[in-house]
Amino acid sequence: MARRKIQTGFTLLELMVVIAIVAIMAAIAAPLFTGFINQNRLTRVKIMLANDLNRARSDAITSNARVVACPSNSTATDCSGTTDWAGNGWLICQAGSATNCNLAASAVVVRPVVANGITMTGSAGAIFTPSGTAASAQTINLTGASGTLPSAVSVAQTGAVAAP
Repeated sequence: MARRKIQTGFTLLELMVVIAIVAIMAAIAAPLFTGFINQNRLTRVKIMLANDLNRARSDAITSNARVVACPSNSTATDCSGTTDWAGNGWLICQAGSATNCNLAASAVVVRPVVANGITMTGSAGAIFTPSGTAASAQTINLTGASGTLPSAVSVAQTGAVAAP
């Protein structure tokens, strides 16, 4: 009597079914993953801006001088006077009694252009007084690429920075 040989392994049909299932799952997950990455980029920029605004407030208190946080001009040497915080990045510096930065005097932070697909609009700048209060309440709105929820960073007149 001849022994039957038991074969193990996958058939070509079984392998093709598994590959098709994996491809379908990847097609479903890819857009969700892109949205997740875009939301993380937006959150990273929001946290960076909130940290820089808190630093500006802290520097105003410790140096007993007026500190300005504002959108940067194209050469990153002064405030742009616009409300676009993402186009050229932002900068923070001591401003004495002025409302603009004079980087020759003292640059604290110079941030470059933020990630592509993120827009940041708001006031033309936040001014912190030596007591740590803000000259006026400010809100900077952040909008990301597709798949993200809009966000904002706000500065209360008391100087408190919130990034919910």
